Amino acid sequence: MTTILYNPSTAAEEAKQRTQEWLRGIYKKELNRDIGQEGLEYWTADIHDRGQSKEDVLSNIRKSNEKWLVDTYKTELGRDIDDEGRKYWMGDLRGKGSGKEHLTYGSDRDAQTRDEVLANIKRSTEYKEKEKEKETIPIVCGVGQVKNAAGTGCIDIPTDIDCANGYKVNAARDGCVKKEKDPRFTPDPNRPYNKYWDSIDAAADAGNRMTDDYYQRFLPQMRKQVMLGIDEIGAADRYHESRYEGTPPDYIDPEDLFRKYRDKDTGGDDDDNDSDAVKTLTQRLDELEKKYSISS
Repeated sequence: MTTILYNPSTAAEEAKQRTQEWLRGIYKKELNRDIGQEGLEYWTADIHDRGQSKEDVLSNIRKSNEKWLVDTYKTELGRDIDDEGRKYWMGDLRGKGSGKEHLTYGSDRDAQTRDEVLANIKRSTEYKEKEKEKETIPIVCGVGQVKNAAGTGCIDIPTDIDCANGYKVNAARDGCVKKEKDPRFTPDPNRPYNKYWDSIDAAADAGNRMTDDYYQRFLPQMRKQVMLGIDEIGAADRYHESRYEGTPPDYIDPEDLFRKYRDKDTGGDDDDNDSDAVKTLTQRLDELEKKYSISS
């Protein structure tokens, strides 16, 4: 039979490899790029050497300027950031005097704030073209609203004109016209109160809060309690170990060891059942058997 011995160093390396695979996935998902060797080593050391949890590392990545820049591209330009844009704007955010990280992005400019970078992105030709495209999208009014006379926005339906079912107030707001079905209709984010949509929003918001509470409060607190328990067990073990006096017996045969401690309690070295301790024990066992025996 082959005996497999536990190797702590091998287990630690396997744990680090699992952490690095997790980091590669997080970088792809959150930053839309491969993680570099420097970042891989830094975050791995954060978890395995500096006591950070995966939730702590994920939170720090999501607070980074690069994550903000990735999200800003999706929000303002409607697309994923490319390597050229990442290099340029991260150079603006880091500026000069940032050491190795700064040289990687090759920026000689002073560090800029996020607001300044956002303002510069909005000055770009790409952003202006996106804004023009938005202007050509047809305006869809919500429930209880109609387009204004200029066709540039929506206004509330006046309450003094009562249109029949299937009709709406005209642009001049002096009569009714037949409603036109719009197959491209989507809910307006500025819509009035709607029980259906608002209930979905409330449920989603509650779920998000529960998830945030679980990862940001519950898990870190649980980890602290577990680590405190481990520390207390170790401290107790070290304390009692330091107080131990004496040496273990030299007996090798278990029978000899038994006799030593039995004789110490009974005061003799015979194997007869005539000692007071053995008699008392036998009598007690008989009493318990009679008391708890199940009679047929």
